[in-house]
Amino acid sequence: MLGAVGPQVKGAGKILVVSFHDFDGTPALADLERIVDQAKERGADLVEITTNVRGVDDVRCLASLLISRADKDLVVIGMGRNGVVTRILFPALGSLMTFAAALGHHTAPGQLPYQEMFQTLRSLYPDYNEEKIIKLKLLECV
Repeated sequence: MLGAVGPQVKGAGKILVVSFHDFDGTPALADLERIVDQAKERGADLVEITTNVRGVDDVRCLASLLISRADKDLVVIGMGRNGVVTRILFPALGSLMTFAAALGHHTAPGQLPYQEMFQTLRSLYPDYNEEKIIKLKLLECV
């Protein structure tokens, strides 16, 4: 899964992020748990799981993943119209990041515009602040 990249990243003192995307749907919970566990066993510091959400059952599946693997440093995001709720509420369940569209450039379906996302997060999470966002942007550049 990680090949030669993992040791190179670790050797450079960087954070190893392993990302799984399923643009067709949301796999079963057991499959997602296995993906997370395998990535962690192979050295991932952070695992991102992003799937296309077709309905409430997929949201429940992704929420269950966050709860069942709360100690695994996860980013869990649902794509598509039905996945918007995951981008807003999953930080409360332990997802370490969420994504928004900057300057109108969407990188995945279901992203809210940055200002709308930021205002929503601030209203739901009073401790949420721009400093955290800046740190996450810096993490992307490492």
